[in-house]
Amino acid sequence: YSDGSRLLGKKGGGLNLKGPGSGLAPLNDGRLLVVSDNGSNSTLTVLDPKTGLLTFDKAVKIKGAVSYTELLPNGVLVGTNEAVNLLNTSTGEWFFEHAVEGGAGLIASNDKSVYVFNTGDNLLYHMETSGTALKALSSTPVQFQGKEKPKAIEITNAGILITSDQNLALFDSKGALVFNQYYV
Repeated sequence: YSDGSRLLGKKGGGLNLKGPGSGLAPLNDGRLLVVSDNGSNSTLTVLDPKTGLLTFDKAVKIKGAVSYTELLPNGVLVGTNEAVNLLNTSTGEWFFEHAVEGGAGLIASNDKSVYVFNTGDNLLYHMETSGTALKALSSTPVQFQGKEKPKAIEITNAGILITSDQNLALFDSKGALVFNQYYV
């Protein structure tokens, strides 16, 4: 404010985002996760406010619009309306080689674990909060009746509950399917 100079980008030239900025999320080290809308995809990068520069050489893309971010010890879990992935905020690369299909509504976490339901293979995946790789917790694909797709996931005392409008599926903590019911 004191002199009207521009502070972001090289020589105050501004930030080169891939599309209009659509969100910010603070990281633990004072940097900011910057999300921009790139058509049907989102682009993410990290801004260091101290230098005014983006810290990744190249922004990373994820399918869909970002609606969920969760800070984990090794990165940021990112969920869109179509996919889930874990961003390494040091390197600017995704930890998962392929994003998990399904989206932000199918993520549940607590202090120890992250669960993600994959609508691509209909399996429940698990990762310790300090981890960097999702592993299939279940081996039985869940098929919802009535041509419905899962919409939500919840960690309960009885296990991990996957729901749609008319279907419920419950997994125990080891990944065994307890029940899969269709309520017309």
